[in-house]
Amino acid sequence: MNYDDMPAGREMNDAVCVAVGIEPVPGLYTYPIKRMSDTVIEPDWDDEQPVYPEVSTSISAAWEVVEKLRRHIFQLSDDEGWCCTFSMRFNAKADTAPLAICRAALKAVE
Repeated sequence: MNYDDMPAGREMNDAVCVAVGIEPVPGLYTYPIKRMSDTVIEPDWDDEQPVYPEVSTSISAAWEVVEKLRRHIFQLSDDEGWCCTFSMRFNAKADTAPLAICRAALKAVE
């Protein structure tokens, strides 16, 4: 998968947290919407999905990712965008530091 094109958001948060072993936020769930008719929608209460920390948009949450990968050498720099590297070979760039950390982390644990 090409993680360099993956945007910040729920899909990225879920993928990174699962990959590095970060637990969901306790007691917080989301439910997909199901369409009952053309004008009525409601949550699908039978499909409870956990909510993970917003590691792709929050630097404090992204730092948990760095802590989980502490066995890897870690580098983060801001030079025409953010660049993150784990183990001197898994690198990624992004407009924000949290997203760069997430993209590089997914490459490191793949």
